[in-house]
Amino acid sequence: MPMQDCSFLDYFDDMVNQFPTSPAISMDGCTLNYAELSFSVDALATWFLEDSTIKAGDRVALYLPNSLSYMIAVMAAWRAQLVVANLSFLPEVDYTLHQLQDSGAKILVTIPGFLPQVEKMLLETSIRHIITTHSDDYVDILGRIKTWLSPRKWISQWREDTTIIRYVRLRQIFKKTVKKHHEWPRLNLDDLAIIQYTSGTTDIPMGAALSHRNLSCNYQQVKQILNGIVTPEKCGLCPVALQHIVGISFCLMMLADGAHVVLTRPSELLHKAKYLQNHQFDLMAGIPYLYEQILKQDATRHLVKKMELFMCGGSFASRTLQQQWCDLTGRYLCEAYGLSETAPLISINPPQRIRPGTVGVILPNTEVCVVSNNQKPLGFNQPGELWVRGPQVMRGYWHQPAVTQQAMTYDEWFKTGDLVSISEDGFITMLERQTDTFWWQDQLMFPQEIEQQIYQHEDVVECVIVQELNDPAAPVRLMVVAKKGLTPERLKDFIASRLHYGFLPCSIEFVDHLPRGPMGKVFRRLLRLRDVAGRANPFTGSTADSVKESGRTDQPN
Repeated sequence: MPMQDCSFLDYFDDMVNQFPTSPAISMDGCTLNYAELSFSVDALATWFLEDSTIKAGDRVALYLPNSLSYMIAVMAAWRAQLVVANLSFLPEVDYTLHQLQDSGAKILVTIPGFLPQVEKMLLETSIRHIITTHSDDYVDILGRIKTWLSPRKWISQWREDTTIIRYVRLRQIFKKTVKKHHEWPRLNLDDLAIIQYTSGTTDIPMGAALSHRNLSCNYQQVKQILNGIVTPEKCGLCPVALQHIVGISFCLMMLADGAHVVLTRPSELLHKAKYLQNHQFDLMAGIPYLYEQILKQDATRHLVKKMELFMCGGSFASRTLQQQWCDLTGRYLCEAYGLSETAPLISINPPQRIRPGTVGVILPNTEVCVVSNNQKPLGFNQPGELWVRGPQVMRGYWHQPAVTQQAMTYDEWFKTGDLVSISEDGFITMLERQTDTFWWQDQLMFPQEIEQQIYQHEDVVECVIVQELNDPAAPVRLMVVAKKGLTPERLKDFIASRLHYGFLPCSIEFVDHLPRGPMGKVFRRLLRLRDVAGRANPFTGSTADSVKESGRTDQPN
């Protein structure tokens, strides 16, 4: 498939010229059309160049929740030939500091509520300028009056007033008269576009260095498979966190095709769906955990029934979820697979031939190889680690040459660390993350397969199986969020009846909830580091109810 040498800004500018008055992006009842969005992008880009002390190639860190300002900041940074550092929100504050230090960002775009946290770490970073944004930066006079009457406004104002940080309001930047700037230079596609920090569910967040070519090529690859699904009259819903490359790429895809994207937050989609009913949505992006929660909410169930495409990524959807979703909407979830390192997609299900239980077909211009433990190529339907090579694969990890060398071969194959199998007709089936597998009685076990069986118990809300890192002889633990009344004995009997090969976890722990990242993935890495007994649950504050059972976790010689 031939690739066009166009950046996302090239596609966006073309849509601004064709559809200046068409709605481009909405959130919290406020909508910007393509001309207004372009004006806002140019205004911020002009401030970057004329009122700050930065130069081309410097980094702009984004540390804020979903908002109109998020996408404006992304495109304004690119317009000014800057690099976006897209920070992950993680439970550990130190990871935020790590990302700011690692990126060397000189500008931070954030919200007032985060200023107290930022203040504590500012002197340890390279930040020179801070821009704050509010939900009322884009509303009209009536909307601003409503905001001023809101308690949230005064809490936000108090947080700003009590900080010693000097900052500039984004609304003040928009108010300035935008000078007629020289014609914006065309981006070099091989220049760095974004440092996308990984979610931190498997390791300390690392920055995947993605070029404008990586992003543009992946958009073109996905567009080929979607085959006309996204057009200028379509409206898409994005509740996925923009801190993840999946959220940003979905928005960029919609804006590059002249469509309308509506941003929201998962909590609002689940509990305030009535505010979204003014829009007629055609498609949405989501994660399995979010789709599971939608099934439990009547108002949200009604909202999604008329959509034609439900894109799903971030983690793997179970067959049970797929069937329940099809029963509700008449359509299966369109599962895709990718990573921050691949900008983001490697495969996606064609909308006209979705195959539940798979993550779709390999994208055009993408090479894949399934390899064994000794890195020998495997055939069809044989499980092994997936390696990928293509124009969407990152340049490497930011400031991590040794890690990059481990993850990528000399001939540009990227080792995903995911175990898969590929059918003769090209559909990929995800098996497990390599680091999540464990040995039990000379068998390599896949936690997801076991968890899906345990989920069948009517009193199990959530569950996860973990084993301590780098210790194949360590106990295998089952952590469960359960309805009241479930006992370890009943659950053990159920597991024994479902798993005919005799597997039983060494301990069962009942917890209030499981820690999840922005894409709904359970933080298995954090759970692995916990002591099994006698220690408070760091996520709930309660002590785990552990039941010891005998069982082998031996690795074969």
